[in-house]
Amino acid sequence: MTPSHRSIRPSPRGAILGGLVGTAVMTVLLYMLAPLVMSEPPDIAMMADRASYWLPAMLLHFINGTFTLPLIYAYFVARVLPGRPWQRGALWGLILWALAELLVMPLMGSGPFSEASVRAIAVTGILLVGHLVYGTLLGWLAGGTRRRQDRVREAPRLAA
Repeated sequence: MTPSHRSIRPSPRGAILGGLVGTAVMTVLLYMLAPLVMSEPPDIAMMADRASYWLPAMLLHFINGTFTLPLIYAYFVARVLPGRPWQRGALWGLILWALAELLVMPLMGSGPFSEASVRAIAVTGILLVGHLVYGTLLGWLAGGTRRRQDRVREAPRLAA
């Protein structure tokens, strides 16, 4: 008997660990891939703040990626997404990428999904890859356990 999506509960601790690892990997990935299409790597902190407050902006990036978004995923989002834990995480990464492109990028002065230039399309693609890696790691490390009541209900059936 396959558990329903609603009976899957990711570990909040695992989600926080996944968020930390995913944020670190995504950040390094962006700094490594961006020079391939840009003259310099994107400064996430400068993109977020457009000021010289690199450390506070980078801390905010890590707090959101390590605590805020993973806990939203663990408590609200994971149960409604289909698939295995890593697939649900990848979908969450895709959702976050779309939200970033539709809401965050315009607030930072860029249009949604950037401009039509080849460089902007490449940057959008790199951001997509970064968010998919983040979400996949988050979902994989958060996992998904069945609720205790579902396990208890199945125990007599398994014992027979």
